[in-house]
Amino acid sequence: MELIKILEVAVEDSNLILFDKKISGDYVKLVVDTVDGITLKQITELTKAIKKNVDIRNLHPDGIRLEITSPGTDFPLTRDFQFNRNIGRQVRLRHENYNLPNPFEGKVLKFKKNKLTVRFKRNDFTFDLSEIQICHIIHQKSSEE
Repeated sequence: MELIKILEVAVEDSNLILFDKKISGDYVKLVVDTVDGITLKQITELTKAIKKNVDIRNLHPDGIRLEITSPGTDFPLTRDFQFNRNIGRQVRLRHENYNLPNPFEGKVLKFKKNKLTVRFKRNDFTFDLSEIQICHIIHQKSSEE
């Protein structure tokens, strides 16, 4: 079995969602998450499962360099649960609605039936997901920064 298939099964068996993968020689990077937000314990358990996997050890007898992480704020929102989990946060999105500024920034108010509602200066704008090219959380500086 190919390394990527083994890793995909390990992620699935851990009840995690695989967002991205990068394999180069013996280096593997996986970006994983859950609907409720991933915990360090879940990342640790996946790491152990992969490191103990007999098929991986057969393919890479000297082991692999493994990095497992969650999608950070620089990772685009792509799934329904991500939009729902980020209600109340500021986003910047590129879109195909030519009547609005591009990129567009605002606070996520709601997400329902593939429609994202964002507030900008007391006005609410709704985007169909098919109009959104890319959407990121905007890092908010704390008052101490």
